[in-house]
Amino acid sequence: MPTAKYLGLNLHEQLSWNFHTDVTAKKANRTRAFIARNIHSCPKKVKAACYTTLVRPMMEYATTAGAPHRAHTVQNCHKLEQVQRRAAQFACHRYEKTASVTAMMNDLKWESLDTRRNNQRLIMFYRMQHNIVSFTPADHLVPVQRSYGRRSGHDEMYQVPYARTSVYKYSFPATVCMWNTTFISDPFSFTSVLQNNCQCL
Repeated sequence: MPTAKYLGLNLHEQLSWNFHTDVTAKKANRTRAFIARNIHSCPKKVKAACYTTLVRPMMEYATTAGAPHRAHTVQNCHKLEQVQRRAAQFACHRYEKTASVTAMMNDLKWESLDTRRNNQRLIMFYRMQHNIVSFTPADHLVPVQRSYGRRSGHDEMYQVPYARTSVYKYSFPATVCMWNTTFISDPFSFTSVLQNNCQCL
């Protein structure tokens, strides 16, 4: 068997996220369709709450460990985003071809799943950096020495680990890169920093 399920993740022998993304998207779509059949007459607020409670967590499970990246598997990211876009149409009850799904998502205050994945990774790295979880980056990463001539960056930067494969490159090393390019002036306002769209790799 080229695949195996472990702790809710569908692992492939080639460490590809294609199979896991297919399974996740199909499962999320089935749940979304079930919700649509049973609460089609409910208000928009109820529909949106059902999606964010029952469907979206499926697509965001374990994304801090690894997930499809737009620069690596655009098709996989598109499959997951399509689930959310269909949910936005259902919540707003607008299926016209001329209707803007992006405007619906803005009205619902839903960020793209790609943005949410990046934010969750940065939050997890912040927790590791401040010993909120039992993993310390300093034990596994090499800190970047701050030079007086460099104006960009911050004091908690790390060297990005070398990645031979794209699967690894867009997992933990991508998180380190995002962390390095996010300026954190006040740890207590870290949530506001995550509003910035961190472009990495």
